[in-house]
Amino acid sequence: MYLRIVFSLLTIGTVGAVLDAVRPPQHPCLYNLCEAGSSCVPDNTDPKGYICRCTNCYGGEFCSLLKLVSNPCWVDGNHCLNGGYCDFTDCTLSCVCPSGFTGDKCQNEPLVNPCDSGEHQCQNGATCVPDKVGLGYFCQCTNCYEGKFCKSAKPVANPCSSDNSPCYNGGVCDFTNCAFSCRCPLDFTGNLCQYAICPKDVEVVPCLIDPCVLAMCSANPNAQCR
Repeated sequence: MYLRIVFSLLTIGTVGAVLDAVRPPQHPCLYNLCEAGSSCVPDNTDPKGYICRCTNCYGGEFCSLLKLVSNPCWVDGNHCLNGGYCDFTDCTLSCVCPSGFTGDKCQNEPLVNPCDSGEHQCQNGATCVPDKVGLGYFCQCTNCYEGKFCKSAKPVANPCSSDNSPCYNGGVCDFTNCAFSCRCPLDFTGNLCQYAICPKDVEVVPCLIDPCVLAMCSANPNAQCR
């Protein structure tokens, strides 16, 4: 009977040792004693197997001791510049800056876009357009120029200089800023003066105005020229 008990105890001990060998090690921070919002950090050199990393307001082995820290916002009322708000949350000094100001003390003034300050390099009547970030820009060139800063003139042909004017029905061709347009007589309209304007009180027979252009007449809007 005695030998059976001893054998059983030895068997239990052996099984326990085997289970301890295969069981994954327990994380040292699983049951830590760190307080006051501190962080547990594993440390093999510490007898506990971990250390407590305290916030700025607390100290001690388990971060349970409140530090006697003076609020610099009260001591120095001018710590934050340019109207910045002095903040000392969690014993960490910082400045909440007004819009546009940056820096640890709000000492950096807002950056002005070159389009607003006039310090851009857009030329020849180009429009300065701020980028999405607001610190850079690009140049929107007119029809006559191209390039990053609109310095290079485009080789644009003038259609008004030829004998075959693009304007119909006596329209005057105009070529301003490298783009042509037609100045139409009173009886015609359209970007090329291609449409006739019918008098309001006159019945107009289709195709009598111009055999090559459809007349915009309310009398017969579906008429076709033959």
